[in-house]
Amino acid sequence: MVSQAKHSFLNKNIINGFSFGVLLVLLLMLSWIVYDKHNAFIQNNINVSRTAVENVRDALAISIDTKKRILDNFVENNRPQIVRLIQHAEIKSNFDYLYLKLKKQLPDLFTINVYREGKGLVTEHNDFVGRICKVDLEDFLLVDFHEKRTHPSSVQYHYDEISSLQLNGERYLFFASFSLDDLAHILEHSTPDGHDMMIINDSDEGFVEITSKGVRPLTESMKNPTLKSLESEKILSKISVPGTHWYVVDLQDQQENKANLYSYVIPSVMVYLLVTMIVLFMRSILNKSFILMSRLNEQLITRNQEITALNYDLENLTVTDSLTGLFNRRYFDSQYENEWNRAFRDHKIISVMIVDIDYFKKYNDHYGHPEGDKCLQQVSSILSATFSRSNEFVARVGGEEFIAVINDNKRACEEIGSQIHAALKAMNIEHVKSEKGRVTVSIGIASAVPDKHTRRSDAVKKADEALYRAKINGRDKSVAFNL
Repeated sequence: MVSQAKHSFLNKNIINGFSFGVLLVLLLMLSWIVYDKHNAFIQNNINVSRTAVENVRDALAISIDTKKRILDNFVENNRPQIVRLIQHAEIKSNFDYLYLKLKKQLPDLFTINVYREGKGLVTEHNDFVGRICKVDLEDFLLVDFHEKRTHPSSVQYHYDEISSLQLNGERYLFFASFSLDDLAHILEHSTPDGHDMMIINDSDEGFVEITSKGVRPLTESMKNPTLKSLESEKILSKISVPGTHWYVVDLQDQQENKANLYSYVIPSVMVYLLVTMIVLFMRSILNKSFILMSRLNEQLITRNQEITALNYDLENLTVTDSLTGLFNRRYFDSQYENEWNRAFRDHKIISVMIVDIDYFKKYNDHYGHPEGDKCLQQVSSILSATFSRSNEFVARVGGEEFIAVINDNKRACEEIGSQIHAALKAMNIEHVKSEKGRVTVSIGIASAVPDKHTRRSDAVKKADEALYRAKINGRDKSVAFNL
């Protein structure tokens, strides 16, 4: 009896000790799972936030650059009509003609005006030009550049794009004002779930200009919300928009982090209580608890693998253009800097080649956007096959504009340009709105051996000048310059 009682006592202690060990291990494992999942949630949110603000920054930059390019081309191509407007500003039809023609290309156009150096506005049909607009115009006259910012008017907030022209020895500024709705749409469609993205002014107060819900009402201009007033929010990411006074900011409510943590803690506590009851009162199903833990571990591994795969996909999306499969502007900016610095260290030549599809807007208007996308993909396939060596790459940096970086001289680049023209001619993509009757490209090339007197932006500017020369010389040709 004593021996049996002792044996029972030992068995009880063993069972109790085993049960306590199981419960302790289970508690530690659940705590680790909660900690790991919550940390993964936070890190993923940060990664998503960074990617989102960078994508918005790139989209805003592309939108602004596109408007600038279209406006400059418009001013160049409509100079006689602009001169007529300057000389006869009182005739409203002169204004209406230019306004409606430009609005066809830029639907978010708000209004247009002309500013004369030293004498102020030539025409102002809508009374929309305020103090900030005039300050920016005077600054542009001094440095030939201005940083975009939000302007109030009697109707709505807007921002300006400026183009310069000379007439009879005097300088005029033709400037277009755009509503913020286009930028608000970019923000709205780029904001991830659970995030609150906005565009703010770079002033000390950090006025909130645009949120994912749209442009702030004009009537609230004297009581703008600021980042300093959003004390309950946490800034996840913040990035400046090149050439503007704007920052893209992503905020997340701390309550969401708490809610996410509770969403893991509450089920984990329930699981722990359930398993405790099973261990204490139903020892016969102990094996089932181990099976449950095994399944939980498998789910955790699967979730981590999914997160890893998603992070990999997100990384690819940040450097790849989704339509053409080529690299995007973000990749170009980063890799071009690396290649330039390498050429500088090694005292070797580097070339920049800008490829622009001729009359692409006419192609889009005539054949439709699906065919336009197909055309971009066909041209991209030629460029991808052409720039396949390890010392060169090509990226899509605009709607129909591509930039390639080649570690070779001007002569070699001219040969490459000839290959591109020949390949595109052989492909023979119909384009009835072009003089050639087929899709063609114009190419600008700039080559340089980097030194302390040159900057990488000089090569891009020189290539852009060469592209412009190719355009005005009839298109479907390459023009090359040396720095």
